[in-house]
Amino acid sequence: MMNLSRQRRRSPLAVAFIVALMVSVALFSVDALSGGFVRSYVRTLSSLAWGAASGASRTLEGTGYFASRRALVEENSALKDRIAFYEERDARYRSLEIENAALRDIATFAQSDEGTTVRVLSSFTTSPYGTFVLGAGERAGLSRGDIVLTPGGFALGRISDLDSHTAVVDSLFSPGNTIEVIVRDFAFSVDGRGGGNARAEIPRGADVAVGDAAHVPEYGGRVAGIIGAIESASSSATQTLFIRLPQGLDTLRFVYVVPAE
Repeated sequence: MMNLSRQRRRSPLAVAFIVALMVSVALFSVDALSGGFVRSYVRTLSSLAWGAASGASRTLEGTGYFASRRALVEENSALKDRIAFYEERDARYRSLEIENAALRDIATFAQSDEGTTVRVLSSFTTSPYGTFVLGAGERAGLSRGDIVLTPGGFALGRISDLDSHTAVVDSLFSPGNTIEVIVRDFAFSVDGRGGGNARAEIPRGADVAVGDAAHVPEYGGRVAGIIGAIESASSSATQTLFIRLPQGLDTLRFVYVVPAE
């Protein structure tokens, strides 16, 4: 029974094979009896097909189709290169525009504070320790304890270490750092959260508002940030202040360094 079942399952393939074999034998037989007529006929058809393909190819070449296609590909490649060039030039222009704006801001308050304009080498937000590096050091007249300001005059921190050509700055609002600030006439402590942000808990009745400036006595009364948000619950006796720098520190290109007071 099993052998019979396998024969039945294979029967379509077997039939197809037998049919193909019979057709091949018939063609060879006819070709042999006709003296090669079938082979001649096949060669004639192949020759006609090849001639038609060659003619079509020559016709396309005569119209310049392939040449035009190559020219279009080359033109598109050239246009892409030109677009990339203009995009790069535009990005460089915007970068210079940002740097010039920062330098103009520094020049505005540099008239009252004698100091040094310095380029930032490392991103303010990349260090987990709340530090960043400046591209100037002792040869530029910098010293430990010097105060570092944003182009707008906000206090960022102090120089904690330096060599001849670079200096390390400890951020004022580095994670875990606690510092005294004054908002209006109210003094309190804030805890650094990194990235130019700090947080504080103060009495609910304190007279402060969003947008108020936070001054740091330790930094000569300079502004270190503004109140960005206030959160409080009706059942709580305190409210939470969130203080931040108004400038995005990830785009900081230059700072202004003034001598320690």
